Amino acid sequence: MASSPAAPAIFCNSCGASNAPTNLGCLRCGRPFPETQPNVSSALKSPTGFGGWLLLFCFTTCFATPVSFARIYLRSPFQLHWLMFVTAVPMLLGIVAGGLLATERSQAIIVLRLFFLSLAAKGAIWMAVAFVEPGPKGPYLTVAMRTMLFTVIWALYFQNSARVRNTYGKNL
Repeated sequence: MASSPAAPAIFCNSCGASNAPTNLGCLRCGRPFPETQPNVSSALKSPTGFGGWLLLFCFTTCFATPVSFARIYLRSPFQLHWLMFVTAVPMLLGIVAGGLLATERSQAIIVLRLFFLSLAAKGAIWMAVAFVEPGPKGPYLTVAMRTMLFTVIWALYFQNSARVRNTYGKNL
């Protein structure tokens, strides 16, 4: 009866001990063999596609903001007609950017940059109006600060998100 040839031994890179090829680690020093370790890069793959915080952003810019705009600004007690236009431009860019993000188009990042620039301009304009217009400053400052906070938080997300990089090929 012929026996199958023995598999070659595995030598530990740490202590040099000979080990059976079925061992997961060295019997002498206990160090695991690298080739028997699970592939960490495949186990911890970064997220891709439309989901997570990206989905929340698109819901906020494509649905919640327009509804809020219609509910608040169109019934505003202030005569803010030109400020409504200043608010509507980023809102429309946000809807376009959200749509492009949802359909995973590469142009989404370009429109997203324009969206964030328009939001920064909106925040600056509302802040300036707060100091120029007579009367209560609260409503103007509230919109300016909320806009700036939204812009900073989401711009940081799009700049650093692995999902954005994996889905669109680059970050903001």
